[in-house]
Amino acid sequence: MASIPSTLTAGLAFLIASAPLAAAPQPAEAPPTALQQTAHVQPTSVPESPGAPRVSYMYELSPEMRGDLYMARKQYVAAIGAYQHAQLTKPVVWTKIGVAYHHLFAMDEALKAYKMALSLDSHNADALNNMGAVYHAKREYRQASKFYKKALKYNPRSATIYCNLGTTYFADHKYKDAEKAYNHAFAIDPNAFNHDNNSAIDEGSTKEERIAQNYYLARAFARAGQRDQALFYLRKAFDEGFRDRKKLQAEQDFAMLRTTIEFKQLVAEQKLD
Repeated sequence: MASIPSTLTAGLAFLIASAPLAAAPQPAEAPPTALQQTAHVQPTSVPESPGAPRVSYMYELSPEMRGDLYMARKQYVAAIGAYQHAQLTKPVVWTKIGVAYHHLFAMDEALKAYKMALSLDSHNADALNNMGAVYHAKREYRQASKFYKKALKYNPRSATIYCNLGTTYFADHKYKDAEKAYNHAFAIDPNAFNHDNNSAIDEGSTKEERIAQNYYLARAFARAGQRDQALFYLRKAFDEGFRDRKKLQAEQDFAMLRTTIEFKQLVAEQKLD
């Protein structure tokens, strides 16, 4: 997961090597995710009288709300322009600017914005989490894990940050630590890894990392009795190149899953060793 988020919106890269961002606003109709509490855009009311002048509600919004609306539309350059006219003494505004740059893959600019947020609030878990995602994108995994751990000091109940920490550990080939971090995320929020999450940024990862992550998630969902999610991630592991028939048959977490028609059909489609 490197994905960015926590109390506002945020993660390293989950979504298999992608990072959810804290304080990244989403459209009001988007389903809530475990990654963040999104900054919802609330358009102002429009006069009901037919004779009333029609004024674009965009001009009735504050600069920060206009930025949120642009972010929801994925118009990141416009969002940055709007946020720069908002209250720059608010850490959340700098975090949102960082998220916009992050979506543009302008990592150095994102980092500067997150540091500005931290200069205003050194305990800002969202900014710390997002800095971890930047370092993950730069493949500086020790630095990334350092910032995730610091973020967890100020927001210890964030499933998203644990997702991101686990994803960084996977990227750093620390698989036992990765599973521990993912286990914490599952314990906090069983829906933390739902594949319908759309709040992540693809950071890229190796084939080995993606197999390890997908296979682990298939096991975790199977253990939790979430069959559809388990099959989803198992298929992703197959698609990435998992071919170990013996490991699959010996896996205790798949004991119940192996009895289902869906599992048998999925395995029958593969050319396993």
